[in-house]
Amino acid sequence: MKKALLVALVLSLALVMAFTLTACGGDSGGGQTGGQTGGQNVFTPPPPPASPAAPAGGGATEAPAAPEVPADPQPGPNERTHNFTWAHPYPATHQIHVQIIMPLVDEILAASNGTINITVIPAGAITTTATAVDDVTTAAVDLTWTLPGNTPGRFPLLTCIEFSDHFDSAVEATQTIWELLYVSRNFQDEFANYKLFSAFTTEMGDIYTIDQVRTPADLAGMNLRAASPMSERMLRAFGANTVGMGMPDVYDNIERGVIVGLATARSAIAQYNLQEVLDHGTYGLNLYTTTQIMAMSWSAWNRMSEWQQWVFDSVTGLDLSLRAAALYDEMGEVARNNIPGLQLNRLSDSELAAFEALSSEVINDYLADLEALGYDAQGHYAQMLDIRDNVVRR
Repeated sequence: MKKALLVALVLSLALVMAFTLTACGGDSGGGQTGGQTGGQNVFTPPPPPASPAAPAGGGATEAPAAPEVPADPQPGPNERTHNFTWAHPYPATHQIHVQIIMPLVDEILAASNGTINITVIPAGAITTTATAVDDVTTAAVDLTWTLPGNTPGRFPLLTCIEFSDHFDSAVEATQTIWELLYVSRNFQDEFANYKLFSAFTTEMGDIYTIDQVRTPADLAGMNLRAASPMSERMLRAFGANTVGMGMPDVYDNIERGVIVGLATARSAIAQYNLQEVLDHGTYGLNLYTTTQIMAMSWSAWNRMSEWQQWVFDSVTGLDLSLRAAALYDEMGEVARNNIPGLQLNRLSDSELAAFEALSSEVINDYLADLEALGYDAQGHYAQMLDIRDNVVRR
């Protein structure tokens, strides 16, 4: 049904200007890392499985080498023109839509000599935060951009990237994701149902409240909006109560007293004018980071020629992901220095240690839960830390 209405939707939505934000934005450069072949930073996933299924457990193994790509591939004499639809749940005013997606669409069009034309339909008109992963898997949409955290349980190994106080920036977390994609087949398997062409994170999230928070005891009994299932686990471990809601609802619910704060990325505070209803924020807690992905259906990918696929890969992958991550880091830094009316409280080492002791219990429990399901979660976690410390931070 979605496919049948696609053309009509594209035309009717051309003038739509009122967009509704759901869960993104609340919850940036860096050098290239290893694991690349032929000078390209392109992740080539394994072929899609015969039928969608949860990845099996087991230890991480070395990923197969990427196929050889000609140094200077050329278009065929009669390249077919493809018109794809990129549907995502977030507003056309979002920074990723404006500064990453739309320039990328233009870049792909130019690089493909006009043979890859992509129409972007934002604001949940075709796909939602809850359905985006399924929609690109089933080819109901050709491309999408979404948050894996909106489909809990589908990305158990990726969720480890969200662990509290594990990364210092979006670029660092994004580089770690890509190194894992290059070397871990089990990690790749979480994205095997579509062509993953970008994966990146927001800047680090912290806690923002009406009253000052410096210790877990200060959070006892507070009603806070959580940004993801992992941040919800962390907040509950600290003693807070968690409430689920979309970011557009946070302002009103703080005014009404339903919640007294939230966990979010710093850049979201000014985006939603939350400094008008909040007074304090922690700084340095690095409570979590949120991963975002961009994907193309295998159906759309397979319709392109080998040259068109090469063109698409040449402008996506790691470089695209690092640009998005750098944008989030930049927005977070701007927000840190320019949120009038909001006091950011830098936590001392001893104050941070109290939070870290509780978050360590959450991490251990989460890994144990995955082990019970048959995953080599401890092996994956050790590999993630090794990559962070010995590859990304080297």
